[in-house]
Amino acid sequence: MSGGRKIKAVLIIGLLLAVAFAGYHVEAKNGAAAKFKTYSNDKFKFSLQFPVSWDRNYVIHQQSSFLEISFLGNSKAGKNYHSKTKKNLGLTMFYIGTHDYVTKNKIAGAQQIGVSRDVKFYFFLNARNPINTLLQIYNNPKVKDKNEKKQALDDYKRAKEMEKDIKAILKSFRAK
Repeated sequence: MSGGRKIKAVLIIGLLLAVAFAGYHVEAKNGAAAKFKTYSNDKFKFSLQFPVSWDRNYVIHQQSSFLEISFLGNSKAGKNYHSKTKKNLGLTMFYIGTHDYVTKNKIAGAQQIGVSRDVKFYFFLNARNPINTLLQIYNNPKVKDKNEKKQALDDYKRAKEMEKDIKAILKSFRAK
């Protein structure tokens, strides 16, 4: 890829990320002890705190009655590029949905994390655990691209480290 194309690709990716984060506000906390960014959702009227160590490795997709928080890696699988929307969708880590959504869709194992404006919000996981796709790519002998396999393994390790922070993120739920 030529230098001009690389610059265009970086600019396009930056623009896509900016568009993906439209609709909510992220505030970085300053100071040595501050190692998180506050995600503020204007539609659902709550905030969450995400570790700064997650920067550039997650994306939040807002739907009408839930949020999908996804890992965004460096491998093709970790990016999960969607050609129709021209966006990197990432791989689902967890969801936060309204009581109505969880009830209507009979989500098993959903755990209430908070209430905002008389709406209960629940945490739940994807039963298929898409993060494991990364390990499957690494272990698949049919995948010949060694760089992609290495990136998939690195993404898997990174995502597993990030999963350790989910409980703290959920505890940071604050109604606005």
